[in-house]
Amino acid sequence: MLVRFLLVVLLLSILPMLSVLASTYIASLAGCTLHEGAVNECTIAGLDFGPTLADMFVSGWFFLVTAPVAAAALLGLILMGLIRFGRWVIARWAL
Repeated sequence: MLVRFLLVVLLLSILPMLSVLASTYIASLAGCTLHEGAVNECTIAGLDFGPTLADMFVSGWFFLVTAPVAAAALLGLILMGLIRFGRWVIARWAL
């Protein structure tokens, strides 16, 4: 259960960076300009997605807050994996 919790925490912690990557990819496909300085018009299928893409792009700054949480969750997962592997090796050699 702890592994699932740490995986959920890790996923939620990297969502701001995934938002930046998604907005950059969408703007690139649509041929739009995307930066933090201003909201530019980005018309896709007749609708202006510029403000939405700009919000998604700027939300990447939140990753500065969530990055330590992601690192701690990743470290916890690595340590749990090493402990389980160590127990498996000990049990294997005990036979």
